[in-house]
Amino acid sequence: ARLDAAEAQVRAAPDAAERWRGLAAVYHGNGFAGEAIACYRHAIECAGDNATTGELHYLLAVAAEEAGDVETAETPLREALKRIPNAVPALLRAGDLRYKAGDADAAMVFYRAASVIDVNNSEALLALAREALRKEEDAIALELLDRLERAHPGHGSGSSLKAQLMERRGEYSQADAIRRQRRVRKDP
Repeated sequence: ARLDAAEAQVRAAPDAAERWRGLAAVYHGNGFAGEAIACYRHAIECAGDNATTGELHYLLAVAAEEAGDVETAETPLREALKRIPNAVPALLRAGDLRYKAGDADAAMVFYRAASVIDVNNSEALLALAREALRKEEDAIALELLDRLERAHPGHGSGSSLKAQLMERRGEYSQADAIRRQRRVRKDP
């Protein structure tokens, strides 16, 4: 029913970017990535160069990445970031794409930018902390994990990572305390 309604909206106004965006969202939400990608592209064409185009590029990138087409995702994501450079979700997705591509240094640039805009963003802080641990920069990792804990008490992945860091530093009792605290928070 939603698909039929969205298609009818597009037929009624085939040059309306928002109608194509709506149809793309229905396709995307129902797992039809190819159709969603085509509709997002058409929405971008209809929108021209206006304020919504950055968001449309971002949505196209999301659909392409979720469809497993990382190469297609990167171009609209770059375009989205040109148009809306402070968009934290786009920065995080760009970081994720770079990290998956094996370019951790480039990924960290995006995660750092996201953490500057949203200082309490758990995804950015966790990604930066993981990379600091990988590079054995324990003091930096600890500072980031402490920030994460202050902003998001009991953050599961952050607590696990901090416990691992404490073990690596030989602080086994603190690692155990973090794990006990985490178990207590999980129990009703």
